[in-house]
Amino acid sequence: MITCTADYSGCPNDGLDPQSPDNHRLARVCTMQSAVYRYRSSVPVRGACPGEIRLIRIWETFESINTTKYAFCLQTIELKDDAAPVITCCPADITVSPGINCKTTVHWKAPAVSDGCSGVYYNLAWLPEAVLM
Repeated sequence: MITCTADYSGCPNDGLDPQSPDNHRLARVCTMQSAVYRYRSSVPVRGACPGEIRLIRIWETFESINTTKYAFCLQTIELKDDAAPVITCCPADITVSPGINCKTTVHWKAPAVSDGCSGVYYNLAWLPEAVLM
């Protein structure tokens, strides 16, 4: 008998090595003396974003002495980033009066941005301490 771990869903950079200490390893092989186990993976289906992938891992085990004693299980592995980034500490609206020559310097703290799976990139139209004209 063979028991697989539950299907696995993780981030695009989690990797697919079944020997790593994560959730997509073989859980248990039992009731066979001198059991041999192996795995093979289906052709991965690539997602829309870099590193996104979905595949079926086929875990097999058989007795090395009597290969007719055979069992297998299927496990779906999906690496995807389906959560949007989170923006916190967004600065409040700022009202300024123009200074000499219609210029003024504005100070604010840039917002904090985080994402559970991937790196975060954002673009500010003006940097803190920008001189606006």
